[in-house]
Amino acid sequence: MYQYLYLKCSLIMSKVTKISFLPFSKVETDNLKTLLFTARFFVYIALAYFLNGFGTFLYDVHEIVNLYNFEQTWRVIFTNIHQALLLKKLLWEMLFSAAILATGGILAAIVSFEFKYESKSD
Repeated sequence: MYQYLYLKCSLIMSKVTKISFLPFSKVETDNLKTLLFTARFFVYIALAYFLNGFGTFLYDVHEIVNLYNFEQTWRVIFTNIHQALLLKKLLWEMLFSAAILATGGILAAIVSFEFKYESKSD
């Protein structure tokens, strides 16, 4: 009985949770392979840029926590000019990462539209 439920649940979950680490894995193309590669590359660049910015921010906050006690940390971050610049840097890196990600999405949409309309016209 339990084996049947386990097999049934694992079959359902395998159909539901197909995880692919390739961005836009369901997008197909015959003519715009370079554009699709560029869109996927932009996603990886955006992810790396986001993780770099977030990691730098966490490291710098960790350094501030080590210098001051925890209660003073956020006051120091928002009053000290260096830390205010750090927050602005984090904000710009997040926005730039989102812009790169959006550009990759637009490129993938162009590829998808091309494939969809090319296959309908045949």
